[in-house]
Amino acid sequence: MENGQGSKPMRSSLVSRDLIFRFLRSLEQEHGRSPGTIRTYRQVYTYFVRYLREQGIRAEKARIDREHVRGWVASMRSKGLGWATIRLRLAALSAFFGWLAEERLIERNPVAGIPRPGAESWEPRGALNEAEMDRIWHVALASRRLTDRQVRVALLLMWHCGARRGEVLGADWEDVDFARRSWYVKKGKGRRKRWVPLSELAVEHLRDLWQRRGRPTKGPILLSRTRRRLSQTSLYDVIKRWVRKAGLPHVSPHWFRHTFVTSLAERASSPADLRKIQKLAGHASVETTMVYLHVSDEDRTLIDQAFGGARTRPGPGAGGVGQPEPTLRGRPKLGLDLDQIHRLREEGLSLRDIARECGVSPRTIRRVLQYPGAKVGQKPQDARSRQEGPTG
Repeated sequence: MENGQGSKPMRSSLVSRDLIFRFLRSLEQEHGRSPGTIRTYRQVYTYFVRYLREQGIRAEKARIDREHVRGWVASMRSKGLGWATIRLRLAALSAFFGWLAEERLIERNPVAGIPRPGAESWEPRGALNEAEMDRIWHVALASRRLTDRQVRVALLLMWHCGARRGEVLGADWEDVDFARRSWYVKKGKGRRKRWVPLSELAVEHLRDLWQRRGRPTKGPILLSRTRRRLSQTSLYDVIKRWVRKAGLPHVSPHWFRHTFVTSLAERASSPADLRKIQKLAGHASVETTMVYLHVSDEDRTLIDQAFGGARTRPGPGAGGVGQPEPTLRGRPKLGLDLDQIHRLREEGLSLRDIARECGVSPRTIRRVLQYPGAKVGQKPQDARSRQEGPTG
């Protein structure tokens, strides 16, 4: 096979370890991609090679075409992966084959022209209320393990500063200014850097750890037993141990960041406040920050003022005039398997896909995650009809 200019023949679409290594090195050195991006791309190529192996195809010698890519997409969908995950993997694979085409190692990118699934509307995974955070914090304080002292610092940086897990793991002592109670996040998402104010509690635990370490002037804040930077797995394992003891096994470390942004967003009273929250959270767009806005008491008051007295008006089939509907009390009772939901989330499914699998709405899935001990119960409208009794 030759290109249109009659130059040297093109090689097959090889997916070899050497070419993948060269491509990832170019991303890091020439394009300045973050270690997290490099790690994600490497994992995607591993998944693709594994799929080819399952089909009896040797990636190092095969001529990869669009049918291989389409087959991989179909395989991912059959495993229940969400469209957002598939979009990311296709983008990573397209970047690699695009680089091969630029290096004149292949004639065309086999991923080009493959339909990409539409982007899903993003929603924060969850936010914890004050009582739930208190339960987790008390468990963290009660832990006597030596390594847990620094993980308490990590928890506070996520909870009180809104830091991402990667930002916490990349924090160094030279980035902390105790006098000004601030922390310079230099390894933010999208290579965005920002100053973040530290709460008094975060400063207290940071200073305690700093003194126990001998007051270092530089180096990682979070260390492993081998004195290297703490890994994501180690941090995740400690956090998951704490939340399980607190009776909240569905919580992941990223929920602490959502709790931070949600807490600030609920107190925002102007567009200027949202801009400040956007800066503190390191969001690229204020629209991302606005996702955290929930219905507030002021919103309900506004509705009541516009439609005042609507609750006391008789509805269709009402037996009396001016009698408000009975209020349902207690926790919502939803008959869904929480373990199944968590298993689907670990497989990469979005809330919308999980809801479709379970035959409920995404709102119901969020409520089940919020109330992990929920039992099987009737629908709200059924409960209301029982309270009202038979109509004769």
